[in-house]
Amino acid sequence: MRLQILAIITFAFALICVESCSMIGLGVGAAVEKSKPPVSIEGWQAEKIKYGSSLVLTIDDGRIIQGKYVKHPKSLNKSDAKNTISFRSRFTGKATITKQIPIERIQYVTIRYKRTAPLIGFAIGAAVDVGVLLATNGFRDLGRDDPSPEVELGMGSCPLVYVYQDNQYKLDAEPFGGALFKSAEYTDFDRLEHITVLNNKYQLRITNQPEETQFINQLQLHLIEHPQNTQVLPSNTGELLAIGAVIPPISATSYENYNVVDLLKEKDEKVWLANPFNRDPEIKFHLRAGIVMEFEKPKNAPQAKLILNLQNTSWGASLQKEMLGLHGTELENWYKALNESKKLRQELARLMVREGMLQVKIWDGSTWQNQGYVWEVGPAVDKDLAIKLDIQSVEGEILKIQMECPPGIWIINSAGIDYSYSNKYTQTIIKPNQGLNQEGKDILSLIEHSDEEYLTMMDPEDFIDLSYSVPPTKDGYERTVILQSRGYYKIHVDDSGEPQTELIERMKKEPYLYIKTALQSLNQQFSQIDW
Repeated sequence: MRLQILAIITFAFALICVESCSMIGLGVGAAVEKSKPPVSIEGWQAEKIKYGSSLVLTIDDGRIIQGKYVKHPKSLNKSDAKNTISFRSRFTGKATITKQIPIERIQYVTIRYKRTAPLIGFAIGAAVDVGVLLATNGFRDLGRDDPSPEVELGMGSCPLVYVYQDNQYKLDAEPFGGALFKSAEYTDFDRLEHITVLNNKYQLRITNQPEETQFINQLQLHLIEHPQNTQVLPSNTGELLAIGAVIPPISATSYENYNVVDLLKEKDEKVWLANPFNRDPEIKFHLRAGIVMEFEKPKNAPQAKLILNLQNTSWGASLQKEMLGLHGTELENWYKALNESKKLRQELARLMVREGMLQVKIWDGSTWQNQGYVWEVGPAVDKDLAIKLDIQSVEGEILKIQMECPPGIWIINSAGIDYSYSNKYTQTIIKPNQGLNQEGKDILSLIEHSDEEYLTMMDPEDFIDLSYSVPPTKDGYERTVILQSRGYYKIHVDDSGEPQTELIERMKKEPYLYIKTALQSLNQQFSQIDW
């Protein structure tokens, strides 16, 4: 998303980090100076929000409420106080109204500080009596000689790709998400939205900031020359697709029956996410979240491309780490079995798709037809991608699309449809002509080709700098730069525990037990807080 600060919910992980009621109010305090730009920080490392702070709440139906954060009235019972945020808003004249807003209805919060001009957007995990549980994405732009983030990261994701722009490195991609072991390695494509030319070169920095070991096989760039007013995006299946005019949805309704179309019309600070709080894990409907969208459609259009800007939440990344930890002392044997057995890998892939990925379907007039899914994209940075849709069976002038996922794991910023058929573009693939690691050693031979030689980054301080010579752009065309990467990573997990074999086997057989277990844990931690 294009805010200077984008918050990613880390609901359960943040709750684990609090020890008492007084520590729940985790947000960004008034220490942010007007002369300094906002910095992305983890919620539990920040000061708590003060009563009386001016807030802007975005509700799950897209409505915006402005006012001040206040204490609950004494007349409010303990149960309601626990599950709502008290908010005083002035509607007409000098009259004020105090409302209690259910925490599960809050999408995110914007805090306005008296000493700062900009509004800082946050995704909300939970709003409680003493504050708002917040967590930002924990990444910032890197200085020229600064390969490390200002805040340490608490959960795994993927390698992070920074591009050099305006005298600093800017986070721009997070490749091969979900490649958790060697045989899960795959080739990924990411549009580098912020990359710029400096002295006829593109410069990239690849870092290993999460608690992981990275195994990078290949890093090369596709220079795409395409007509003006078009774009080229990677698809969910690895194709590069030319995109023409993108049409926003005419309607979008969440599973909770809220109108969320304004959250999806364009890439901005407004996003859709399904708050996992106050969900009953024993109710099947509460284990899934989603949106049904409608788009105008030409009568005889046989195909379409769904254009999404989206990312995962940090809570989703922390859950993945917890699930790996269920294997305990058998984790390495599990990896070994997966690397040796194609059947086991296929079973795991089906499980991951069912339990965690974003499913896409179209309505053909009688049933929902599967159109594929979006694989894990990571929590650090949003990703643009396209999904090819076969709409030959759809009659009429309305295309209805369903997107479904587990609650709390996916953030969707924008959604649109492109019906154009043109795939007119040319591409040039370039390899880096210089590659140095943090010690100044040449690593170029390790990442030029896809082979059995890997660049390994084991420590958070590890990074590599790459330089690519850039040919001039063709006259009358625009250029898109796509990073092609290949590799895998291993999340650092505490594997000293007893294997939870029974639970693991149940998760294979029982649909949505993964998110059910996560919600049960979240609710248990939430209920144990001393209010």
